[in-house]
Amino acid sequence: MNDSEMARVSKWLVVTILVLIALTLPTTFISLAQLNSSLSFSQAIVSVNNAEAAGATPTEILPLVALLNRALELNQEASSLTSNQNGNRDALVAVEQQILANVTSEANDLAARSAQRTYMNRIITYASGIIVAAIGAFACVLAAEFYEKYRIKRTFQMTVRRT
Repeated sequence: MNDSEMARVSKWLVVTILVLIALTLPTTFISLAQLNSSLSFSQAIVSVNNAEAAGATPTEILPLVALLNRALELNQEASSLTSNQNGNRDALVAVEQQILANVTSEANDLAARSAQRTYMNRIITYASGIIVAAIGAFACVLAAEFYEKYRIKRTFQMTVRRT
């Protein structure tokens, strides 16, 4: 190959590389948006799991799960849009991010409330146990005292007989 042929091959190689870069660049931005979205999803899911671990009931978790499902639907809609509809995609991603931020915030609040409620329930349970134990001990002392009085009374009512 001579220099002119090498130059022509180099030009085609450069053009081909630029075309490939131009074609993959929009998918890179979409991938970055999905990566950011997946991080938000991860944070929201971790927050909901923390709320559940702190003692939140299923009825309290249910609205958060419904919001997560709605955000997932928006994510799927945004990823199905063509590159001509970037404005719609951006709007859907913005709504999705807002929903995920709300879910994270509500889940963190719910976790705090649930942890406090669980702590108070434990305190009440332990205090109730102590009170029941004290009442039981008092009842045992009274029963022992009545039994002792009964034995003393029966002892004094005994008669001694010669056989």
